Amino acid sequence: MNRFPPLFLLVPSLALAQPLSAFLESAERANVDQRQATQATVVARATFDQRWGGLLPSLSASGGYTRNQYEAVVDVPSGLGETQRITILPRDQLEATLRAELPLVDVAKWLEVSAASESALGAAAAELGAGDQVRRQVATAYYAVADGLAVAASAERSLTVAQAQLEQQQARRAAGVGGELEVFRAMAEVERATQVVADAHAQRATARRTLRTLSGLEIRGEVALPDDDLRPAPPAAELEARALG
Repeated sequence: MNRFPPLFLLVPSLALAQPLSAFLESAERANVDQRQATQATVVARATFDQRWGGLLPSLSASGGYTRNQYEAVVDVPSGLGETQRITILPRDQLEATLRAELPLVDVAKWLEVSAASESALGAAAAELGAGDQVRRQVATAYYAVADGLAVAASAERSLTVAQAQLEQQQARRAAGVGGELEVFRAMAEVERATQVVADAHAQRATARRTLRTLSGLEIRGEVALPDDDLRPAPPAAELEARALG
């Protein structure tokens, strides 16, 4: 009889993976949504700086060099029968331009600066919201991996019990003290338990892949559920105060 290969029978003996904080820190650097939100904030702030710079005084300078094929010179009389040669267009011509601007009243630019400021604030708020959402997703995926480990271990124990019951019913049937219907029922229970184990393994693999995608961190070892001290949960008002604080 084929038996599903057991993976988790003693959860405490497994090597534990990285703590949740490691995945949260990795997600801040590697998560795609977090990086997109951060980049949007950078772009919005750069746009604001550009718009704000348009209201400040500016000074620009430019230069140029022109090589003329011919010089343009004229002889201008200077009196007493003498002439003076004046160059109108030299062969080698250098040019320099200095330009200073000081905006006094530019309503359009003021409105652009105001809009860019609001966009930067909105992008920063969106970045914070994206970070909170990513942290919630990572924490959910982290404990889903731990839950998948526990579910798979429970499913394998149930499969072991079902297989033992099937062997018992087959032995009773061979001894003539059991019916064929009980054997079929035990076989159906083994098949059902096998399917549950396969589903548990698939859910565990999906949870691990989700956590790796969200955090960008490869999981080493297994994630275990935290110990429950069995103390009663605090009132909702206290939990809300902690969340807001």
